[in-house]
Amino acid sequence: MAHRAALLLSHVGGAHPPPADAAPAALSPCSGSEGPAVWEDGYGVANADMRAMVQEMQRHVSESPPAPSTSFTALKAQEGTEIGVGRWFEVSQPRVDAFAVATGDPQWIHTAEAAEKGSPFGRPIAHGYLVLSLTSMLAQPLMPKVEGALMGVNYGLNKVRWVSPVPVGARVRMRVTLKELRGIPARGGQGPAAQCTWALTLENEKGRASAEAHKTPACLAEWITRIYFAPGTALEG
Repeated sequence: MAHRAALLLSHVGGAHPPPADAAPAALSPCSGSEGPAVWEDGYGVANADMRAMVQEMQRHVSESPPAPSTSFTALKAQEGTEIGVGRWFEVSQPRVDAFAVATGDPQWIHTAEAAEKGSPFGRPIAHGYLVLSLTSMLAQPLMPKVEGALMGVNYGLNKVRWVSPVPVGARVRMRVTLKELRGIPARGGQGPAAQCTWALTLENEKGRASAEAHKTPACLAEWITRIYFAPGTALEG
């Protein structure tokens, strides 16, 4: 089974997301005794904006070039090199609003009325943690499929810095470098694992007037993922 390090057990044991061009599913009312509406593909999304955001994710991933397959040894040889630059993705106000609700962080600088309320940024900006949370989606199309892998998980972050604000309506993209790859011996009846340390640069397209606008970093992070293999698998490199 192939592995995408950034896709963390998505849709395990359930339905897979429909194609990006699939017809929208009908939504039931979300009030009274009828209970919450259930989107037919299993997301349980009862809001048109939320549903649109899922479809944005599907389009972003499906329209990205497929990630290459590679062996542990070949990936090890890429240490210190940039493995890819992703496509641009717009950070919309509905996405910022949904994040504010989900995390309990409705600070006014993130709202549509931010400019009217005198925000020093001149317009609403995305939450720093929202920008960081886009890592999995934006990096996923860039992650090599490692031959023989059973599963990949998110192991954590060594360092995160928010370098510049991301205005609502701006586009961001991910630039990924493999900083380190090391094998972890098998133990406890389980197979071996590989720990990947990725240097991430989330670029912020504040304006589109010049190429330099594309190079403004919004977030710098060191991200760790682990890849698990079946018992008996020999990792080299």
